[in-house]
Amino acid sequence: MLCETLAGSLIGEKQSITLNVVANRAEVLSDWAVSFGLIVTELVIKALKYAFSANVSSGHIAVTYEVTGEEWVMAIVDNGGGMPVAPDENNGIGHGNC
Repeated sequence: MLCETLAGSLIGEKQSITLNVVANRAEVLSDWAVSFGLIVTELVIKALKYAFSANVSSGHIAVTYEVTGEEWVMAIVDNGGGMPVAPDENNGIGHGNC
């Protein structure tokens, strides 16, 4: 439901960006659920904001959460353009990751 809300409010009508979620059913403590929600929200927003330039008409973001026994794996991936090979030296300080 979280990803549906994010997609509905952040993906423009002219963009054909899909957001798919694949998750095992699992029970987690409420403080973990809040943390997972914040992490997913931030990473999906960053993918929508930075992965696809304004002239890109389509793209895909996948959110997965797999639980096996006591172990779990969460991944948020996109097929966007990625970071530039040579950073723009006139664009702020640091490594350009923010």
